[in-house]
Amino acid sequence: MDLKKSFAERLHNARLMRGLSMQQLCDMMGNIITKQTLFKYEKGVMLPKSGIVIALCDALEINPDYLFSYKSSSPKNIRYGKMQGLSKREEMTIISIIENTIERTGEIENICGREHSFNSIPAEQPVKTLSDIYQAASILREAWKIGSAAITNVINLLESNGVITAEIDALDPFISQHAILDDTIPVIAINSNMDTENFRFAALKELAHAILYFDESIDNKKKERFCSVFANEMLLPHDVFLSVIGEKRHEIALMELKYLQSEYGISVDALMSKARYLGVVSSNHYSDYCKNLGSADSTKKSEPGSITKEKVTMLESRVYRALASGIITQSKAAALLNMNTVDVVRNFVTV
Repeated sequence: MDLKKSFAERLHNARLMRGLSMQQLCDMMGNIITKQTLFKYEKGVMLPKSGIVIALCDALEINPDYLFSYKSSSPKNIRYGKMQGLSKREEMTIISIIENTIERTGEIENICGREHSFNSIPAEQPVKTLSDIYQAASILREAWKIGSAAITNVINLLESNGVITAEIDALDPFISQHAILDDTIPVIAINSNMDTENFRFAALKELAHAILYFDESIDNKKKERFCSVFANEMLLPHDVFLSVIGEKRHEIALMELKYLQSEYGISVDALMSKARYLGVVSSNHYSDYCKNLGSADSTKKSEPGSITKEKVTMLESRVYRALASGIITQSKAAALLNMNTVDVVRNFVTV
């Protein structure tokens, strides 16, 4: 691949990852170039002069090395889950971020001599019932050595077991998205602007979509429900819930749920959903709860400071480790982190 074509691909992807149109990028640069000129850059017709490159990098918040580095072979075997309610540009942004994350993860692993693997569960039989979901969550909890304990940090757990994760600074309606790399490795992208409890839940729900094998009789609506139950069970096993709340209740005190919310990092809404699918409360009771959500804001929020905001950190950690070990330069670290060198230097502190 020649330099013009490589630069064009990098620039195009960088713009998509920021969710910008060509005109929006030109506006951010003070219109020192036209949309037509930017089009030529992205088509590999011409290369910009150094001053324009700097302006592009400032607007896109990237290091120049990223634009001029040759792209490693693009991951070809990626299957994406359904994207619903998004514009074409939003879909392209999500796909660009996922592919860029996969590329950077692969590159730093190659540099460090690591081979990527995912610690999954065997797909013994297709999922047909809620009992199958309970069993799948239980098996994965055991495989990941969680037992019945609370998951302190969902993202750290996913990354340490081989799930590739990415955060997307997006507005509604985007919540989360999953993909599967090489038929085995889950890739999950999550809206970083969600509250922590929903962020954790969404990540585990996308994991379910990526790893569960459903019977052909299960329609999409039931798949969504089953994946939500899987996320719920991963956050709080049903036997633990029942030991605290009991098997049959006419009323549940909010403080009982707040206790579980604080201990397990799961929302009150999800806890009430669990109470319903386990038959602890009646369908009418749950329906009344859902109707009253609008006037019961306190039931929808975690206690202040009860759950720490989670962030994707594995890729960043490996890059800074390679930098500290002298394997890569500051400039290469910046390119791998989609950052400028100044920020990398500021963040790089050794002890």
